[in-house]
Order: sequence, then structure tokens, then C-alpha cells
Amino acid sequence: MPPRALSRPGMLMNSLPRFMLRQAWPRGDLDLLLKTVLLPDAQAAECWQRWKARRDLDDVTWEEHKLLAPVAARLASIDPACPYRPRLQGLAKAHWTQSQLMLRASAGALDILLAAGLPVMLLKGGSLQAVGLGASGPRISGDLDILVPRTLYPRAIALLYDHGWAARDSSEYAQSSWRFHSGLNLRDGRHGDIDVHHQPVHAPWLSDAVLDAFWRRARSAVFHGRSVLVPSPADMIVLIAAHAMHPPARKQASGAWAFDLAVLMKQDGIDLSQVADDAVAFGAVVPCLASLTYLQTLAPLDATARLIEALEGRDTDKSRRVHFYAGTRGSAWSAPLRGLAALVAGRPKTGFEREKEVVPRVHRLKFQRRNGRSVLPEAAAREHRFRHEFDIGHLNEGAAPVLRRLIVEVEFERPPVARRFRFDLSADGVPVARLAARPRPLETAPTIRLAFAVPLPRGRGAAARIAIEALAEGELQAHASQLDILRTKPVPFRVVGVAGG
Repeated sequence: MPPRALSRPGMLMNSLPRFMLRQAWPRGDLDLLLKTVLLPDAQAAECWQRWKARRDLDDVTWEEHKLLAPVAARLASIDPACPYRPRLQGLAKAHWTQSQLMLRASAGALDILLAAGLPVMLLKGGSLQAVGLGASGPRISGDLDILVPRTLYPRAIALLYDHGWAARDSSEYAQSSWRFHSGLNLRDGRHGDIDVHHQPVHAPWLSDAVLDAFWRRARSAVFHGRSVLVPSPADMIVLIAAHAMHPPARKQASGAWAFDLAVLMKQDGIDLSQVADDAVAFGAVVPCLASLTYLQTLAPLDATARLIEALEGRDTDKSRRVHFYAGTRGSAWSAPLRGLAALVAGRPKTGFEREKEVVPRVHRLKFQRRNGRSVLPEAAAREHRFRHEFDIGHLNEGAAPVLRRLIVEVEFERPPVARRFRFDLSADGVPVARLAARPRPLETAPTIRLAFAVPLPRGRGAAARIAIEALAEGELQAHASQLDILRTKPVPFRVVGVAGG
């Protein structure tokens, strides 16, 4: 039976709802590469020639590199005389080797969590590899996605930090990130790269009941010799489709998801009704529709057509489609369109707390001032480190009421480049504030001294243990210049003053 057409009444591609979905589809160069892989030979050859006329192999993005690996496998039939062919095949092997190094290093994180008795589920590409459902040919992966139960997320992050894994945040901040993010990227060494999640979609916040049902549907699998869990086939379809288009306004669009989704949609015995139910439970109906309607134009299947029809019947929250469209228009248009969408369709609630409300941002004081006593351990005042911990119980001796604010002064050597500096401050293991400052360009002293007035949350004024940690200012690329390193790396500092405000 031929695949069901999508031009029936109510599903016209030029309708307004479909137009809004199409704005999130891969465009331009990514679209041409995907068509080169998925379309029949004649059409694929035409798309490949168009891509070669527009692009230089020396200037492709990472997402294009992931698509060029399967393109290389088709060149024998669509462009056998292509001068790029040997180079593309070599690049595909090199990227595959790098992916294997990443997976080997990242699998060490699984060992840490499994040894501690934590349930672990793999998501996205890792789950497909564990069950042998990945697209054919060499697979290029950038990281390993790991899910742990929400109640165990802080413990999982703490364990990984204790074993050398780290994000761009202090351990205390990272352990609290579940309150405002679905997960966190951690790295270890040159190759270790994992995303640790407490829920399988970025937004909205999923209830405990939805997550419990998701874990119950999971199945056992083996990944590089380790026993793990993977999502059910229906959940895999939803998660691959939802992440393909979320967030839709990211700077570098993705395309490799289409190969995985095409493989999943060809599997026998998929309960399409369950897929639709799962998409509703995850708040992912709109991005799933966007992904599936695009895939259907490249690799039409009757199962995909029936799933699109089922999802359109569940798309009852029109505000989500409006906000999804607003997010596809790029940074210049996104904010005003989101504001307009909020007026027309209401503002969808993500359920997450606001990051700046959980951990307030505190900027430097214009003038250094200390109103109370300052007694610091000698090492904190003398040694330059990336992290300092010290007691402040003495500041509360005889004090009434309990401290509500802490004045902190730090000092470090001035780097030869202008940049911003950030620090995390925690009290008794709980993140209290993120400190930030950009020294004035006219300041020329060999050292920089910064003072911050940190409000202490209720119940933390009598905290006995304070930790301050310098943070990196962004991520360093593999071949970063010395200037980029100076602008980015955390600075060793000393604490020169702590007082009650």
C-alpha cells in the first residue's frame, strides 16, 4: 500500500498551522544534505550538486559533518567522480574514531553511577546504539545523554564531580540545576562529554507521575558491556522527534536526527496511539509534528502519515504552536513574536523555577566597604586558588539579629585582556549567589580587587561554611588561541575580606 498522502482536507501544507511548523524545518545546506542521503539517486544527485556549488568543504559546520558521513556512502552511486570522495570517506572515519573515543570516555560516567546503585537510562543516540537501531553506516556522536531519577539527580552530579567530571558551575550550583534546567553538560578530560538529565525533554516540567510511567515503560539493554535502561520504542520516537526541533531557534540547526527517526518509523509493532499519548504527556506534540511532517517529505511512510494524523488530533493547545513558531524566527524576531504570542495565545508555563530566583546574580560594589569583623583562615587570605572554603560562624557571635548579608572581597592578578569574571558562592553546600564583575577599562593596577554584597537567604544567616569558586567564562575550543584561553579560563584568587553587612 503506498504511503498515505498528506494533501487531504485539513492537512494542507499551505495551511497556517502547517506553515508555522515548516519554519522549524532544516533549511538551505542542511536540507540539501538530508535530501542527498534520503531521496532516490536522481534527486539525491541533483541536491548534492547544488550543495557543492554553495559550500566549501573546508568551511562546513559540525552538524554538516555529521551529515557528510552518510553522504560519503552514497557518492559511489550519485557522484562517482567527485573529487571530494576520498576526503569525505577519510573524514567520516576520523569523526567515527573521535566518536568512539568520546563514547569510551563517557561510558566511564556510567560506571560511576552504576557502582553507586543509581538507575541509569540512555537517551537519544545512546539508546539507539544500545538496542542496535541506529542508522546504517558510521555514526558520529557529540556526547552521551544519561537520565537519572529526579530525586537522585543531586547525588548523581555530586558523584560525578567527585570523580573529576565538571560543568562550568560549582558542584553546589550544578546539584541544584534540576530546579531550573532539565539537565547539565559535564566533561572530563579531552573526550569525556555527557549530558545528565532528570527528565527526558527540555520543557515543560514533567510531573512525577509522568516520569514514573516513563521509567516503568523502559527496557533493559547493554551498552558497551554495561547493563542500562533505554526508553520504550514509542518513547524513543517521541524523544528523537521532540529534540530534533527543540529549541527551534538554536544557532546551529540539527539534521542527523532524521536518519534515526526514519529507522524507528520503519520498525514493526510500534503502537502509534501510545506514541501520540506519550507526546501529549511530554508536552511535545508540536515539535513532533514539525519533525514528522518534514521527514514525510523525504521518506514517506504510511505509519508516519497515520502518526501525524493522530498527533494533529491531540494538538489542542494552540498557544504552544504559536510560541513554537515564534522561536523559529531567529534572535531578532524571537522576543517580539513571543510577546505577541503571549498576548494572543497566553504564555505557556514551563514549570521550572527561574534560575536567577534560585541563585541570584550579584554584581560588584562600587565602593569597597565592610561594616563588621573579618577573620579569615590564613590560607584563604594568602594563597591564590580557584576555590576557597572557610567558616563564618565567628561573625554571628553575639550578633542579633542573625546575619542577612555577607560582604566578600576577592583579589587576583590582572590578566592582559579585558574580560568578565564570575564566581559561585555557596553556604553549607547550598548555592547562594553568582557573583559577576567586569572591571573598568581605565583601571590599571596590577591586581584587581572586587567586593560583593551577598544577601543570605532566610535560615542561612548563621551558616558556618562558605565556599567561593572561580568559574570559566565560556567553553574553550580544541584549538583555542592564547588570547581565548586568557579570556575564558577561571582565575586563581584569594579572599581578602569577609564581613557581616
